[in-house]
Amino acid sequence: MIYGKLVAGLLGLTLLGPFGLLLGLAVGHAFDRGLHTTLAFGSPEQLQKIQAAFFETCFSLLGHVAKADGRVSEEEIAHTEQIMAQLGVGAGQREQAINFFRAGAAADFQAGPLIAHFIETSRGHRKVHQTLLVFLISMAQADGTIDESERQTLEACAGLLGFNAVVFQQILGMVQGQQQYHQHQ
Repeated sequence: MIYGKLVAGLLGLTLLGPFGLLLGLAVGHAFDRGLHTTLAFGSPEQLQKIQAAFFETCFSLLGHVAKADGRVSEEEIAHTEQIMAQLGVGAGQREQAINFFRAGAAADFQAGPLIAHFIETSRGHRKVHQTLLVFLISMAQADGTIDESERQTLEACAGLLGFNAVVFQQILGMVQGQQQYHQHQ
């Protein structure tokens, strides 16, 4: 997108000369970035809905994956804490994240409706879906291995998120490679 830079730059040049051109380009760039975000995600309200849906879906599914092998380990709890820190979860949201995690770890949890709502809210933004899947894979690896029940849960979630088996394997390989790299550092 260059329309903001073009219009604001020309307007700045016309009104204030070379300094106005620079100022106009800076203002136009900010406008273009805001316009790109709005076109990509919709209104600020829509972006807020996507963030809320991601938050609920992420922590619920983290609990679901953590419990897939029958119990939630200390490593999985520590990994959830790391994800909270990575996402900048504040004190007010922390309790909400824990509640979502617990709900996802419950025996009667159904991932399908939650993921369907998330996909509908996020309007098919594949990067957001991929980020969620990466978090889930990293949770399954938190205790060192991905056992069969965790793998089945991941494959089911990946399918519900719209990723076929080949793409799932690629993302899984990428995450495992990153983990091995960080372990060797």
